[in-house]
Amino acid sequence: MAEVAKPHWTKSDLVPRLIGAGVAIPLILALLFYAPNWAVGLALAVAAGIGAWEYLTMTGVRATPTLFAVGVLAPVATLLAAYWFPGTLAAYGVGSLSVIAMMMACLQMGDNPPLAGRSIALSLSSFAYVTLLFGGLVLLSRGPVPSQFWAGQAGWVLFAMFIIFTGDTGAYFTGRLIGRHKLAPNVSPGKTIEGAIGGLVCSIGGGFAAVAMLSPTHLPAITPMQICLFAVPSALLGQVGDLCESLIKRSTGAKDSGSIIYGHGGMLDRLDALMFAAPYIVVLRAYLDLGT
Repeated sequence: MAEVAKPHWTKSDLVPRLIGAGVAIPLILALLFYAPNWAVGLALAVAAGIGAWEYLTMTGVRATPTLFAVGVLAPVATLLAAYWFPGTLAAYGVGSLSVIAMMMACLQMGDNPPLAGRSIALSLSSFAYVTLLFGGLVLLSRGPVPSQFWAGQAGWVLFAMFIIFTGDTGAYFTGRLIGRHKLAPNVSPGKTIEGAIGGLVCSIGGGFAAVAMLSPTHLPAITPMQICLFAVPSALLGQVGDLCESLIKRSTGAKDSGSIIYGHGGMLDRLDALMFAAPYIVVLRAYLDLGT
C-alpha cells in the first residue's frame, strides 16, 4: 500500500499507471471469474516466483546463477505442492528439498566464506518471505476441485483486494490532503499517520463494498462484525507490509522491486500489502468456519 512519496502525480506518472491497470485488471478478473481453479493456483505460484526473482535481484544474489535459479524455482515448486496436495507433507517435503538445494548451491562459494554466509542468509530469507506470504493467497483461492471453477476463488481474493487496495487509495488521498505527522520517516518519508488512519477507514468500507457485491454468489454470508474483524487487522498488516517492502528497497538502493507491471513497478511493489494480509484472512476464515 503506497501512500504518497511526492506531492502529486505528474501526467507522465499517471498515464503509465492507467495503462498498466487497464491491461492488468481485465486479465485478473477473467482469471478469477472464468478460469478453472488450478489456473488461479498456478498464476499465484508463478507470481511468487517473480517475487523471488525481484527479491534476489535487489539483494544481489542474481550474480550467482545457480543459487538464483534455485531461489526463483523453490517458491513455485513449494506452493504448487501445497496447492495440489493439501496438508503439510508435500509442501514440507518440497520446501525442505528446496532449502537443501539452496545450501548445496552455496557450497560452490566455499573459497569465499563472507559471500557464502551472505548468500545463505539472503536466499533463505527470500524463500521464507515469498513462499509463506504468497502461500496465504494460494490457500485463500484454493477450491475443493482443482479442475473446476470455484466461485470462492473470485470472492475471497477480491474481498482481500478490496480491503487492501481501497485502503491504499484512501491512505494516498488522505495523506495528500491532510497528512502532517510522519508515520515512519526513516523508512518511507511520504507516509503519514493521518494517511494511515484514512486508509484504515477506507479498508473497512472496501470490505463492506466487496461483501455487498459478491455475496452470496461468490462469498458466504459475512456479518458486519466479521467484516470488521477481517478488515481492520488486514489493513494494519497491509500497511506493515508496505513499510517492510520499502525497507527492503531502501536497504538495497532500489527504487522499485521490478518493472513487470507497466507503470506500477514490480510484483512485490504491487502485492506487498496483500501478501501480508492474506495469511491472516485465511486463518480467520477457517476460525469463523466460512468455507475452504
